[in-house]
Amino acid sequence: MHTNMEMPVVPMAPITSPDIPTGPGWGYQIKWYGVRMLVRLDGNGGVEIFSKRVEPRNDHFPEIVELLSPMRIGACVLDGEIAYFDGSRPNFQRVLVGVNRKKYDENLIFVAFDMLYDYGEDIRSLPFKDRYERLAAKFPIKQQRVFVTGLVFDGPALWDWVNTREWEGIISKNWIAHM
Repeated sequence: MHTNMEMPVVPMAPITSPDIPTGPGWGYQIKWYGVRMLVRLDGNGGVEIFSKRVEPRNDHFPEIVELLSPMRIGACVLDGEIAYFDGSRPNFQRVLVGVNRKKYDENLIFVAFDMLYDYGEDIRSLPFKDRYERLAAKFPIKQQRVFVTGLVFDGPALWDWVNTREWEGIISKNWIAHM
């Protein structure tokens, strides 16, 4: 693995708020109600999965390692969630069961929402807009079990969509700010 792609001590964590920030600098993503993970790919099939506390998790999620190892998208570190998706909504309790089991589960998915390194280069200082565009370019075709979560610019409309379908929530991100 690329030793120059150092994992953060602790990845950024969302801050809970009753209000949705609005304005031209804001973008919104669905909260997939999964387990936060960092994934380091070496560009040659090597995959390392880490918990949000940066503890190795390959042995807990062999199906995600199997999904990611054939990808040749360059050496990178992805920030995302492993979720259990039943076809209509994520199920947090089922993904938690996954953390404590060794059974292969085809309903587990990896949803990327940010990228920290691209081709081994630390891009954390770039605005989210630039990191997200690089991330989306690596996954031009949405696959059923590995994809980049969408980014929309109407937070209240996304919130209504999430509530109607009884999903967990949304994440608001300043599209133009630096980390």
